[in-house]
Amino acid sequence: MIVADEVHVSEVHELPSVASRVRADTGASRSPQRNMELTSPFDDMPTSYYKLPESIYGGALLTTLGGSIEEYTDFPQAIMTYLVVLPQWLLLVFNFTMQFGFAFYIWEESENADRCASSTDELLVLMAIAAFSGAILTDFWETYVMFGWTMRMKTEQHHKKLLVGKEIGINGVERLGLATGLTKLQKIAFCILVLLPKFILAGCLFFAGGKYVVGSETNEDLILNCVAMLFVIDIDELLYKAFTPAFCRQVIAQLPPTESTSEVSGMCGLVFLPWAKAGVLLAMVLGMRGMLSCDE
Repeated sequence: MIVADEVHVSEVHELPSVASRVRADTGASRSPQRNMELTSPFDDMPTSYYKLPESIYGGALLTTLGGSIEEYTDFPQAIMTYLVVLPQWLLLVFNFTMQFGFAFYIWEESENADRCASSTDELLVLMAIAAFSGAILTDFWETYVMFGWTMRMKTEQHHKKLLVGKEIGINGVERLGLATGLTKLQKIAFCILVLLPKFILAGCLFFAGGKYVVGSETNEDLILNCVAMLFVIDIDELLYKAFTPAFCRQVIAQLPPTESTSEVSGMCGLVFLPWAKAGVLLAMVLGMRGMLSCDE
């Protein structure tokens, strides 16, 4: 968690615009670098970063933090604020409705599948299961990262508008960091209203979609059902790209991450996390493969 006495904020400002960054990069490229000090990025201790993903979930949260208390209460400025914030939350509700609805109907269809009549190739079945399980595992991991980002945000006593500033990271390098945080109520609300439904949704899609994929009777059905499930999983990303304003997407993309101050956490993430993910993926594939058992 970012603690106030551990972060030295020298300047607080809003996220830089794309145009200013392009000008800065262009100016830097015209002046050749001489006497360059060479270092290797692999020499630093690994750090566990938690970055809010570019999705409708991050859009709903950040648009809420984008306004101050006055911007939510003073008329007529409050009207403009709610016109920006409410569509993001409505989009989130619409996404949950779509994905939970698909999960329900997919479960109904999988109940009618005759797995004893399946003539699919074993290799293709394993490939389809691995692709689907990988997508579900990615969704679970995204939820975990969002939870880590939320818990490591500074805890504020009152609502504050989102601000970023220059800070000294745990590796001693100056970088942009979050200067404001979330209140306890905002953290609890975000976990209950966003993260918990997202976690439950991923579980529902795993069980419903798993039965739907492995219950395919032919190779053609198996491929189509697997692609269909990947589409259902990606509905939130499609809605984000289609309906979230470009300015909001830019802010989310440029938002600095939070980081863990534990070196042990960084080393575990570098050495053991890939193996742990591979083990979980293997367990998901084997578990889903067991659904192909034919009950005669």
